[in-house]
Amino acid sequence: MYEEEKWRDVPAALANKIIGTVRDAGAKYPKLTDAARAHECPLPFYQDAPLIRLTDTGGSNDQPPLYFLMEQDELYPLDGHSIAIHEYNAKVSINLTRDNVVEYLRFLGFFIESDHGPFLVAESIDDPIVPLDLTEQTRRVFERELKPVVIKSETEQGHFLLEATVLYANQLSAAKFEVKPDGTVDMIENEGLAADLQIRDDC
Repeated sequence: MYEEEKWRDVPAALANKIIGTVRDAGAKYPKLTDAARAHECPLPFYQDAPLIRLTDTGGSNDQPPLYFLMEQDELYPLDGHSIAIHEYNAKVSINLTRDNVVEYLRFLGFFIESDHGPFLVAESIDDPIVPLDLTEQTRRVFERELKPVVIKSETEQGHFLLEATVLYANQLSAAKFEVKPDGTVDMIENEGLAADLQIRDDC
């Protein structure tokens, strides 16, 4: 999800513990080889609780990274289901502010999937989640429709109303989200902008 320069090596002892936990889980995760490595990326809405990424270059080239949140010794797998994130938010101190709520929306959309993939918040044609190999027609649609996320309002109780452009499967839509202090996000409006776009299914 994040640019490579934001990732750093997890300290060796903790990395070994994470890799060992995944191995001990058996068939729940792909089998890790000795080439498995753990990296972490800070998340501004969690205090001292980074995003964990496991990569393994020793197995199949098709093996995607594994992502986790971690609280003490417990791993919360980011596998497309919202339950792990909501359970994590209930245990740790999530702190959503005007400065980080947009990144939280992008984070949540990336790691929660429905039947046809994640809900990717895209802001410009140069956004890392936008495929590079677009057809000229699809590129023109993206250039016309993609806009930065806008924070429309914020209440004294810490509720945010955001407007964002969402790429889901091969469709673009303009959506409004309510982000609550506990990390719950509700899509309250969704207007289609473009459908049947010629893009990769795995973008």
